[in-house]
Amino acid sequence: MVSSTQFIALMALTCALALISHDAAGQIHKCRDAQGKISYQQRPCNGTATHTPSQFDPKPAAPPDDSPAAEPAVNGAPTASSAAEFNAEMATLILTKRGCDEQFPGFSQKVAANYTRWRQQNLQSVVATERHPEFARRLDTQRKQHASASAKSAPSRSPEKCDGVVAFLDQNAGPSDARLATPEGTWTTFHEALRNGNANAALRCLGGPLRDEYRKSFSQWKLPGMRNFANSMRTLRITHMDDEAGSGSIAKTDGSETGVSFQKMGDEWRIVEL
Repeated sequence: MVSSTQFIALMALTCALALISHDAAGQIHKCRDAQGKISYQQRPCNGTATHTPSQFDPKPAAPPDDSPAAEPAVNGAPTASSAAEFNAEMATLILTKRGCDEQFPGFSQKVAANYTRWRQQNLQSVVATERHPEFARRLDTQRKQHASASAKSAPSRSPEKCDGVVAFLDQNAGPSDARLATPEGTWTTFHEALRNGNANAALRCLGGPLRDEYRKSFSQWKLPGMRNFANSMRTLRITHMDDEAGSGSIAKTDGSETGVSFQKMGDEWRIVEL
């Protein structure tokens, strides 16, 4: 296992893999009842409630092409607009993992559970990336480099990079975090992570497009900015809750309030709107 210093350097070298985002969320319905109350849920709006398209509503899936590793269409399938997106950091992880599988016997089995979980959590972005022509180009380059290294009996992947893949998957796709078992626990964990400047822990509490949005913000804010953001918010008040989604408000230090929504993802509650 690499040291913390080596792991930080490795993650910088591989374009900050630890900040990959876009959990594969299912469809979220934004519903307004007869009294005007808004709620968020995975089930279609009931009775007289009206449905308003939200940023989490899936669009029609893009048609498959000849690029490698397409996934079956399930909840969180790629949208027509996302099919053109390419996530360079995600591609680096996928290709690095592929190289480690080829070079080190037993590596694939070692990371299989976490890697499968990570792909499912980020299914929409994974599919869009693997369908992109740039991924096909990089994959072709990797195959040529591997063939050349094999001919020279030289390793194509360093053990340190493969250890970095293991460490990243352990942190971002390991077993469920018990602290995120309730919306309140998720909010407390998120708030504490912000105060400590721990971007990875804070991002673990987020889901959907919100995670990618804050990934970019955290990379700019660093510790002072994250701490200031945490200090601007005080208490959580849940106003709606069911088995799949919840919503409420956050009291801010300036006396105002901001809305917050949660979604159940596996055994964890994630913040999907803030």
